[in-house]
Amino acid sequence: MAGTYRIGPSDTFSGSDLKADADTLASQVASLDGFVEGNDTLSPAFVEQWVSFQGQWAAFYTEHFGGFFTNFFTALNDANRDQLISYENQFLALYSAAQSEGASLPNVVAPSTGSGDSLKNLFPTLPSAGGITGVLLAIAVVAIVIVVARAQ
Repeated sequence: MAGTYRIGPSDTFSGSDLKADADTLASQVASLDGFVEGNDTLSPAFVEQWVSFQGQWAAFYTEHFGGFFTNFFTALNDANRDQLISYENQFLALYSAAQSEGASLPNVVAPSTGSGDSLKNLFPTLPSAGGITGVLLAIAVVAIVIVVARAQ
């Protein structure tokens, strides 16, 4: 495997980061499609899987990555990032199958990995849930004291 995607499941990202990863995958899909297209030696089962994957990927890519605003709104929903990572994994599985049938692509990128998609992992300096509760409780008490003091 060569190269990496910009984002993983537990990363913060922008629309341009997500688009760059989608473009990387799109380039790899196009390269493998060049191997599949017109290759009569491939098993029908593999070709059927490839055609299905490629159609789903093309629909996802076209719907979510077309320009600045499309990329921006796509990045607002983490499910789109997760779906992109799913396509990365599907592509790698299909590429592995294609290798057994003679495919060889330069610079195939390994799928994104990672875990811990939570605010605590994204911002490790945040206090624990108990600490946050304590801070919120202290703020509420101060607010009540201020309201009561002004009422008198």
